[in-house]
Amino acid sequence: MQDAVGVKQSQSLGRIRGPRRDLVVALETPDEERQSGGAHRGENPGVAVARDMAAREEPRHRNAKIFVPMGAAGLPFLLGRLKRNHKITPGIADPAEGLALLYTDSILHDPRALRFVVEIMGADRVMMGSDMPFPIGDEEPAKIVTVAGLKPDEVASITGGLAQKLFRVG
Repeated sequence: MQDAVGVKQSQSLGRIRGPRRDLVVALETPDEERQSGGAHRGENPGVAVARDMAAREEPRHRNAKIFVPMGAAGLPFLLGRLKRNHKITPGIADPAEGLALLYTDSILHDPRALRFVVEIMGADRVMMGSDMPFPIGDEEPAKIVTVAGLKPDEVASITGGLAQKLFRVG
């Protein structure tokens, strides 16, 4: 099944319902959430997006806003490995270019991890997340952003600036 921007929907990739048909989000099913105890939360979206990023020479969703939760499902941490695979595997897309097309959130529960994601992806690609109302959610989602040692403009982007831009509000 194809959505408005040509993203193949599966168990892990889905289109956000509503007027913004250019927003895509990597998802997991409620059964996956329950079965994994939270560890699985990054696995399926990360695998789905990594496969999509590698599947073609030219990223086909260049104009879409693709949102991958939980620090881009760990992809920034795997970038070196994905780049090595790109180097030795003919015909797959550059993962750094693919990662540059993604947006993510701050729901990492570790300021060091957030700093790393911001360093790799840029604060203009990260927005505040909470995972609420799930039990694993962050009850103080702004705290990780303020204690991560980010620059004031990065904090401003993560705590509202990017969301205003993406959702065209404010």
